[in-house]
Amino acid sequence: MAINWLLPLLALVGASGSQVRLASPDGTTRLLPEGRGLECFVFVLRDCPNANQAAPEMERIAKAYAAKGVRFWIVFEDPDVGEASAARHMREFGLSWGAVLDPEHRLARKVGARASPEASVFRRGGLAYRGRIDDRFVSPGQLRAQITHRDLREALDAVLAGHKPARARTQAIGCVLPRS
Repeated sequence: MAINWLLPLLALVGASGSQVRLASPDGTTRLLPEGRGLECFVFVLRDCPNANQAAPEMERIAKAYAAKGVRFWIVFEDPDVGEASAARHMREFGLSWGAVLDPEHRLARKVGARASPEASVFRRGGLAYRGRIDDRFVSPGQLRAQITHRDLREALDAVLAGHKPARARTQAIGCVLPRS
């Protein structure tokens, strides 16, 4: 099986390797990105108000687009995150999709994620979108009166239709991800 489609992704996510090995809350280990089809990573901190307020919309997006073949991962960036605390957080906020623990921030650094919540969408040609879920936040903790851009949904729709997203980068507003 040829892997030529993976070469742009390797260059994009870092020359040190194509994948990052991360633990899951269920105790298994994952190599991400998997490189099969469309994948969406949402980087979060458990105590970030913006991420927690956006959790219901993230779950709706994950369910709607999983039916279209998109694989979703919530990526816990807390330095002290453990399997039990991540699983508890997912139950508490109604998140039912795949999860991994990135306490050393290796995946976040490779894709350039800087805020919680921030989404990164990968397709076979590399990174298609990085940024906010939508424009609900004006600043950390301050909500907009009405959402006007559903950026992650718009990006996923474009990629699924074979197009580039109109806005491939947006600024995620939320808690700053640790970089150490």
